[in-house]
Amino acid sequence: MFADLLDRFTDAELSRYLTTEEAREIHEQFERTLTQPDMQVMWTGVPREWVQYWADRHHMWTLTSAMGPLMNPKSASCSKKHKSLDEWSRYVRGASAIFALHVKSGETVTVLARPPPTRTNPTGRSTYQEIEELILKSPQGTGRALRIDMVHFTVVGAERARYQVWPNDEVGSWSQSYGVARALGCTSLWQNVSSRLSCYFVFLIPVSSTLQHSSAMAMTQTRSPQGLNVKLVSAIRGAFDEWLICHGRRPKKREPSPRGERTWKRPR
Repeated sequence: MFADLLDRFTDAELSRYLTTEEAREIHEQFERTLTQPDMQVMWTGVPREWVQYWADRHHMWTLTSAMGPLMNPKSASCSKKHKSLDEWSRYVRGASAIFALHVKSGETVTVLARPPPTRTNPTGRSTYQEIEELILKSPQGTGRALRIDMVHFTVVGAERARYQVWPNDEVGSWSQSYGVARALGCTSLWQNVSSRLSCYFVFLIPVSSTLQHSSAMAMTQTRSPQGLNVKLVSAIRGAFDEWLICHGRRPKKREPSPRGERTWKRPR
């Protein structure tokens, strides 16, 4: 299969990201781990840690779990310590392309994303949109189309609800069951919030009515951007703790921090 992969090397633009030896090593790793078809998960616009937790609960494979030691900085097989940030980013994007090529040999793939209407990045600049989705939607030699299912697991009650988005987009069936008004209502609320915060915030709002209230109060009562960010961070923490409790996990106990100290970091 690696020869076939190399035949599509240029089409998938792997040469921009990986050497031939790196591509071979990743391919061989996937040959060992991706033995069950239709059990792979991709994601866009949501924290990787949450995706990994969902995938583990459903006995499915993400890029990280499929890569195994190749993406574990503690492993001698991982090349991250020998690469710059840009080089490592290109390496991961190349691995994503090979992951998508392996997924394409099955019949179905699951994508975790934020709820509609902003299911994917409006700019189209995410790894999923620029690399993985293009490969998944490319024509098959057999003439059949890979089915792409989407799950909006951050919406309470819809953690396992999937619907088809390719080749037919059946988002209407999901909206009828879980509603789109709540997601629409939160979109305009975050138009003036920095993209760094809103990226991790919009999808949380349908999860928590408490967050809706606290974030709205923060925006109406706080005039300075710095004060607003502090209140938003507090709201994020509360909503994340609520999400953990809903999913049977215990929130992490946080120690009080000195005034003015940065206490929250963007999820990687």
